[in-house]
Amino acid sequence: MNSPKVKIANQKRRREKLQRQAAEMAELREKVLARAGGKGELCGLGVVRIYSDGCWSRGEVPKQEYGPSQLAHLNGGIGRRRQQQSMENCIAEHATCHSDMDARPLIWLPLVKSWCARYGYPLPERFRILEAKQLQQKGVSNG
Repeated sequence: MNSPKVKIANQKRRREKLQRQAAEMAELREKVLARAGGKGELCGLGVVRIYSDGCWSRGEVPKQEYGPSQLAHLNGGIGRRRQQQSMENCIAEHATCHSDMDARPLIWLPLVKSWCARYGYPLPERFRILEAKQLQQKGVSNG
């Protein structure tokens, strides 16, 4: 069993580590949002206004407004996000676009490829695998 002094020292180290990680994440988030310039990096939309009828229409006061405030990891996964937190792997996106990209990444593949080309970043592993599967399926269906 650890002595009370050891437990306190371990708790202090854990707390300091979490604070350091939070500061690193805040700095990365700030840089990514600055790069995005107020728009979703893949969808290209700025502030989205949702009206009472649920449409993106004009002429009334919006019920809700939101911008690209979420930091989305192109290569994600439990236990791997922190190691892969970088400008190359993170994008600013709206919550709905982020959810859609996670649910249907194949639809977003062309936008991710274009984004990577724009900044000179390599295509993330997750999307390289999707692209390879897509090409393989096209080859099978054409062959």
